[in-house]
Formats: sequence, structure tokens, C-alpha cells
Amino acid sequence: TDVGGNPVRTELGPQSVHVLSSAFSTTLVTDQTQYTANEDVLIDLTISNLSEFARTVHVVVEIEDSAGHLVEAVTTLSNLTFAAGETRRFSDLIYNTGGSFAGDYRAHVRLIEAVTEVGEALSRFTVLPVHQATSIIAADKIAYTANEPVTLTSTVTSLSPNSTFTGLNGTINVSDPLGTSIFTETRSLADLLPNARVELKSF
Repeated sequence: TDVGGNPVRTELGPQSVHVLSSAFSTTLVTDQTQYTANEDVLIDLTISNLSEFARTVHVVVEIEDSAGHLVEAVTTLSNLTFAAGETRRFSDLIYNTGGSFAGDYRAHVRLIEAVTEVGEALSRFTVLPVHQATSIIAADKIAYTANEPVTLTSTVTSLSPNSTFTGLNGTINVSDPLGTSIFTETRSLADLLPNARVELKSF
């Protein structure tokens, strides 16, 4: 409206902006896809700023189970400033599987600017079960006379740090000096949690 109260109209030409699909390009990989217990997962992270402006973000790297539940926080890199078009690589990130139960996991990185998530990436891997156990057997005495009862005590111990043994059977066999079996017994064992043991007696 001009000073006389009359409307004045000026039409501008088309204006446009380019909107990127993301502020950042983020790549996350692990050195392997399968690991065993107590093994290091080496995580390699590459972040590129796709903007024409400098951006400052917090980078959060976590390990999650297959359902996305947090297992362990690997690191938080706070207040990282990326120049326009800058790419940075972080290759010293490590997660040790320790006694994590066998199953599927994923490394998850999130980029947070102020309170807004502006980028993320996932890398999936598997922790394999360790199937290892040991057993010992002992008699209640070292010498017997004829027609004397013998009590044999067997102990089975799980050496697995990350898996449960189920459906185990234990077979006890007694042989004479010629190798002929004179006593055999098969018993069902209780499920063995990691590093647990079970004891059974045979008569």
C-alpha cells in the first residue's frame, strides 16, 4: 500500500531451494559378520557433511540386540564440527563380545544436532555360541572287596560363556581290565547355564 492508500503489486519470479535427503551421509561397518565369545568387534565409521554449511553434532555409537534394545554404549563423540562437505573417519571403535549370549546384534550410530537426529547407520553381526564342556568321574573309594557297592559321582561343567546346553545326556561306562563293559548307564542332565555344573551319582 502506497502513502495514498492505494495497493501496489509487484510480482517476483520463481524462487527455489534444494533440499537434500539428509544432512549427512553415514557409513558404519564391522570388520566381520560373525564373532565368538570374548572377541573384539572392530567398528569403522565414516561421516560426510552434505551441507554447504558447517554443522556440529553429537555422535552416539551403541551395540543393540536384534530387537533394538541397548546392550552397551561404545562411545559418545560430543560437539564434533564438520566443515561444509567435510568427511571424517573413525576407525578405533571397539566392542568386546565378552559373555554376550549367542545371537544377532547390530552396531548403531546416531548423529544428533541440538536435539534432532540428523543421521544414522546400522551394521549387523552375529555372536556364535561356544559349545564346550568338561566332565570328571570319581568313585567313593579306591579299592573294594567282592560284592561291595560302588558309588560313582560324575560332574559335568559348562565351559561356555555365552550359551546354554539343553537336552544333554551323560553315559557312564565301567569296563573290566580286558575292556569288556560290565556296567553302563545313561542319564538325562539338567540344562546347563554358562559356567554352571551338574552332579549325578551312579550305583
